[in-house]
Amino acid sequence: MNCFNHHELIAVGVCQDCQKGLCSVCASKYSIPICSQCNTGRKGSEKSKIYKELFMTFGFSIIATFFIMKNFVNSTSPEMQMGTLEQILMAIMLIYGFSSLIAGWKTLTGITPSVFLFLPIIGWLIYFGIKLWLSSMIGVFMLPIRTFKNVRRLYKLKNIPK
Repeated sequence: MNCFNHHELIAVGVCQDCQKGLCSVCASKYSIPICSQCNTGRKGSEKSKIYKELFMTFGFSIIATFFIMKNFVNSTSPEMQMGTLEQILMAIMLIYGFSSLIAGWKTLTGITPSVFLFLPIIGWLIYFGIKLWLSSMIGVFMLPIRTFKNVRRLYKLKNIPK
């Protein structure tokens, strides 16, 4: 079998994804033996997964904050109206709070075993209540960590040679 990219060279390995033959130059191009087309596909898949997580985390929190600010904050009596600075600070705190809730939930989901629990309905309510509470506690610390890791990974993916 010959190399998929260099037809004159003998293949010494195969791509892990598509099983195309790779010569020694192509097989050692990346940390694992993979062809350029499959590597581009993996990069695109990983980028879309990271963008989806960032959009879900911050998009949900912005929508929820907008809903709360629109419906609950300014609906009080006129003497209890908040100033612009207080509204901005409250919006920042709400966005961080909702974002950290999602980051904590994803962190807990990643560390819990993927075993189906046989519980009655009240057991599921208690389970999700405890998980929601733990998510809010853990998420406050995990949001900056997860965001930093995702942004750093996007930067590294951008700098991987084609």
